[in-house]
Amino acid sequence: MTYSTTDYYSTADYPIVCAAHQAFVREHRASEIDTIGWYWKTAGKSEPGEEYHKESVPPFTLHSGPLKSVPLPLLAICMDSQIKTYMDRDALGDAVRQVTSMVEPDGQGAFRTARGKELARRIGGESLQGDVQVAIVEYNGYAVSGMMVNTGKRDETVAAIMQSPAKREAAMAALQARYDLPPGDPFLGQRENEIVDLIRYFRTPDQLLKRILPTDLVQRSLYRRTVQLIRALALSEAFAATKRWMKREGRAIKVGVVETPNEDVKLLVEGKKVKGPGGREVRVGGIPHRVLTVATGAELYPAAFENRPEGTTKIYTLYAIDFGTVALHAKKYREHAIAAYWKARRSQSLQCVVS
Repeated sequence: MTYSTTDYYSTADYPIVCAAHQAFVREHRASEIDTIGWYWKTAGKSEPGEEYHKESVPPFTLHSGPLKSVPLPLLAICMDSQIKTYMDRDALGDAVRQVTSMVEPDGQGAFRTARGKELARRIGGESLQGDVQVAIVEYNGYAVSGMMVNTGKRDETVAAIMQSPAKREAAMAALQARYDLPPGDPFLGQRENEIVDLIRYFRTPDQLLKRILPTDLVQRSLYRRTVQLIRALALSEAFAATKRWMKREGRAIKVGVVETPNEDVKLLVEGKKVKGPGGREVRVGGIPHRVLTVATGAELYPAAFENRPEGTTKIYTLYAIDFGTVALHAKKYREHAIAAYWKARRSQSLQCVVS
């Protein structure tokens, strides 16, 4: 089997996937090979006492814990799937998106090169060098959803970090962004080690889910509840894993930050969209949150978006949320999603009996 930058793989294909990642890094980030703790160097090498959590929530299996405690095959597939989902669905330029009309050999070659370079760019970096927690929803070896939580390090205020270029460069991604808050803003008084950065949430595309899931789960009446369950499990487990880490480390996390969440995460934070009076669309069922900034990628991350066209076209939003509130909300969301999934399964079974 030959690795493809467009296909999604299972843990059975892990050797091919991991070897491809290393080849992309050697090609595009050769100077960093020995300076970054790439996932294939650290995964599965947890320190004594660090917790790797595995739980069956039929039809899925949940995996969570410190990034370096997760089995290497599963982490490789999770990283691969997350980046491809991001390239296909969310935020990057046309160079890395699937284009069905791209049939010329030169075009295909440029497409593969662009995706390989983006894989190398996102497969590791400073955001994964700290005490990162990860949650993965797995089905038959496929990572169908996941999320990572980057925990703050310094016992220093956000204001102090933002005033120091050196400290800012080494801080979590949300504090590296270039934005201004007025003096006395409550967020500036938070300490970095009281904050977590919610990163790399993904849910694999529908075409993959419909290919790997059993026939009964992809029928319209049940598929919506299956997707809801996947979403709820990934989000709730990310917070649950972080709370276990907090207990082990004796840490008190007060604030979660999340940058430009997709609709799955927005659903948790802002609530679902409904038609209000006069047909106006509003969101209900969300939690209190605030927007720290709204800007283009080039304005927030000048170095990262240098010479990248999408840096001036895509708008990024940085949210701050109370960690305890969102963790409790995610737990309730999981309970509701599990109940709704099994109710839909029972209803489908009864329909089959009647017919």
